[in-house]
Amino acid sequence: MVSLKRYLILARSPFLTASIIPVLLGTALAYRATRTFQPLDFFLVLFGMVFAHLGVNLANDYYDYRQGADQRNRFRNNFSGGSTFLVDGEETPGRYRNLMWLSFILAASCGLILMVRIDDGIGPILWFAIAGFISGYFYTAPPLKFVYRGFGELFILLGFGILPLIGTYYVHTGSITWEPLVAGTAVGLLTTNILYINQFPDFESDRDAGKSTLVVRLGTQRARFLYLVFLAGAALFIILGPVLFEYPLFYLLGLVALVPSIIAGLVLYRYHQDPPKLLKGQALTIITQLATGVVLTIGVLV
Repeated sequence: MVSLKRYLILARSPFLTASIIPVLLGTALAYRATRTFQPLDFFLVLFGMVFAHLGVNLANDYYDYRQGADQRNRFRNNFSGGSTFLVDGEETPGRYRNLMWLSFILAASCGLILMVRIDDGIGPILWFAIAGFISGYFYTAPPLKFVYRGFGELFILLGFGILPLIGTYYVHTGSITWEPLVAGTAVGLLTTNILYINQFPDFESDRDAGKSTLVVRLGTQRARFLYLVFLAGAALFIILGPVLFEYPLFYLLGLVALVPSIIAGLVLYRYHQDPPKLLKGQALTIITQLATGVVLTIGVLV
């Protein structure tokens, strides 16, 4: 048996802001539209997303280890480089695999309840869940291995931005509109940057393991500019909120919350070939996603 504390450590629970923020923002958008709030539906979506995220984290560590990407990494840190527990032999791959499937089963259980409550069976919630599972599980798992083929960023944008925002909004409103798509793209691009900057310390080990991420394909010299492109895209989609949907101007304070990532982008520009010095940029990128998501959520409700 694994204790809950150990499970959360192995599944890298500190990164859960990437899945919690989309649910909070999607719920806020839905409340703005309907002025109603269903606590049970909210917690089913939240826990479903959290367990799905924990499962994805475990799957990524398990399959990266199985495919030799983590064993070669000389620059592992708290944000990137894979599981130290597997590489150092403190945990077995089998335990990671079992916890992974347990997480997915718990997430699926939340989804099944929502399917019955909202769709009375097969409906949009099932398709959202399937699309989210494909985006997360096959991020590293064969045969698709999206990140190994240079498509990781696209599926992070989908799985941790667009899909959870639209899905959360649908659960609370019963409708699918442009609002959660725009907001989800903004949040998703910020989450994409978390995974993207983490690929720079992993450049050598990913390349040697045949993991053709965008950073490996482009080389760190050229790849560093994409970080700012993703950041600019997030800023654009934040601006579109008040322009298209008449959100309060407070919503635009989300642009101020992007400042830590501007600093992170400068760190990446200067130290793209010096992994130990990228730690500050990695931390600031996580802070940006969390701070911006909170500000946007409050901005929708003001």
